[in-house]
Amino acid sequence: MRREGEAIYEYQDYILYNKGEKGGQRGIGFLIKSTLKKQIQNIFGISDRIAVLNIKFPNYTRTWSIIQAYAPTEKAVESETETFYADLAKVIRGYTTNHIILMGDFNAQVGEKQNNEEYVLGRYGYGKRSPNGQRLVEFLLEHNLTLMNSTFKKPPKNKWTWISPDGCYQNEVDYIISNYPKAFTDTSVISKLNFSTDHRMVRSTILPAPPKKARKNITTPVNITPENYKKIGQLLRVKLQERTYNKESNIKANYENLEKLLTSTNNTNKKRQIAKTGGVRKALKDLRETGKEWVPKLKKKGKGDTITNRKKIQELATEFYKDLYSNKDTQKPLPMQTFKIGTEATVNKPEWQTDILQSEVEKAIKSQKMEKAPGPDKIPNYSTRYARCRNGRDDDILVRRSSYYNSLQHSQIEEDRINKLSRSHELKWCMRANEMGISRAVLDCVKRNVE
Repeated sequence: MRREGEAIYEYQDYILYNKGEKGGQRGIGFLIKSTLKKQIQNIFGISDRIAVLNIKFPNYTRTWSIIQAYAPTEKAVESETETFYADLAKVIRGYTTNHIILMGDFNAQVGEKQNNEEYVLGRYGYGKRSPNGQRLVEFLLEHNLTLMNSTFKKPPKNKWTWISPDGCYQNEVDYIISNYPKAFTDTSVISKLNFSTDHRMVRSTILPAPPKKARKNITTPVNITPENYKKIGQLLRVKLQERTYNKESNIKANYENLEKLLTSTNNTNKKRQIAKTGGVRKALKDLRETGKEWVPKLKKKGKGDTITNRKKIQELATEFYKDLYSNKDTQKPLPMQTFKIGTEATVNKPEWQTDILQSEVEKAIKSQKMEKAPGPDKIPNYSTRYARCRNGRDDDILVRRSSYYNSLQHSQIEEDRINKLSRSHELKWCMRANEMGISRAVLDCVKRNVE
């Protein structure tokens, strides 16, 4: 408010106070609603940069000291800035027992919070920090004042308070600061005013009454005589036993209730599925296959067309498996080769079959757990691990065991080969189906249709 002199003007709806030393330069003031006239205690100016309004709000026991400030710019002389902050510190120290609101144009860009030590700043800062902004943060830390602009989350477009004449720069330089942040419910910027200015007004709202303090747990001292110690100990032991018994009972009861709930839920699902499908076997099958996804699409071989219709997918898969079953190439046995074990015997062995190595036998023996019960051979694991040859050499017994296990494996090759030949037809089905991305459920369905 750049008016020369100091004066108070009383109008119908508001009261105006201003203080200025040079016309058209600097100056500050207050605009107060007439309804608060009786609550005003005093208004006075320290300089054309600092003024104080002491007012008593209803429901608040302490007085509110509202300090209006207009700080020097970044280009001002350092001594002028030092004088301003010294006068402002002196005013604040005089009202430490009051609720303080410090507000005005500080010509300082505080920006975002830079570290956790800057507890006077909130999480919602705006822009970058300038030298004057750093000076203001240090001042707030010194006097334990909170910057309310950074306390409440607002969109970036509603944060800036000053715009440059050419409209290229928008900064936040006007602030509302307080030593009683709990009383504030909001701080925001008024973007539209009915007069031309390069600044935007900052507005805060406070609670109509101070926030309630948490009640302290006040306990009365109890005098315990030595004679009562034994009685108290007995009572504590009895209570502890009762609590332990009740806890175990509750656990058992909760487990039984949970078991009943799960059983009833499972039965409910079965009943619902039976009613839906019309048969018990069909319902159980559907429940077992729940979660198995149908093939979403298939691609025709050669044409490149993609089929997404479920019925057409089933027809295409059925045709594929019919062709696969009728193909005689799938009935050819796997290639065989001849190999020798040492110099003792020669047997036929498939290409995919490999010999058991001595290192594999040793690793398998060492991996056995000692506390396990013996198998059908009645040989405990510890005797297998710690067995020694008569000459005391571990290598010899490993060689014998490897040779024994290989002989067992070779004796079953012919039987396994016969079984695998009978399953090779189905194995090739599964391999081809896996290449096409067809699930096991689809394969079973198609096989039933073919048969």
